[in-house]
Amino acid sequence: MHILDIVANFMSTFKNHKINWKLWYMARTANRASFEQALASVREELKNAANWLMLEPVEKWARHAFESSLKADHVSNNMSECFNSWVREDRDKPILQLLENFRRKIMVRVCEKWAEVEKLNDTITPYARENLTMIGLPCMHAIAAFMYNIEYAHDHVHWYYSNEAWKMAYNENINPIPDESRNLRILNR
Repeated sequence: MHILDIVANFMSTFKNHKINWKLWYMARTANRASFEQALASVREELKNAANWLMLEPVEKWARHAFESSLKADHVSNNMSECFNSWVREDRDKPILQLLENFRRKIMVRVCEKWAEVEKLNDTITPYARENLTMIGLPCMHAIAAFMYNIEYAHDHVHWYYSNEAWKMAYNENINPIPDESRNLRILNR
């Protein structure tokens, strides 16, 4: 079951909006200690809500319990919502026109991202930098260990979030496809 299904079922079962907010907090916490605190808070307010939540394995819906080999930490469907809004105006077009519009949008996106990568004066991506400075990853204990060892947190960010990996992701070009009428003229010669 996906987090959105869990939330929908939870909200229909438990009408307390304060607890619903705590569910999202639990799903997004980056460490087990914060998760346990949030769970205890829900348990204090409504014990059967906490028990209901724990029927679904936390590995499926709580970020702190995601498999460590995964390099994405999203617990929502924002990616699919972004895609849907990106293609909204093209949805009703014939398939070839739809695919051509996708290709063009992707070409523009790759060029824009490459320009962004070229301007970057950091060893890690802006997303990784934001996590280090705003969201609290890594936790204060890891930061204390880095400071004790005279190390920097950004030196311990996974390679997937490096400037080098970002450049590799946008290194390829998508070439324009010639107009079909041009191809027909060449064939008819």
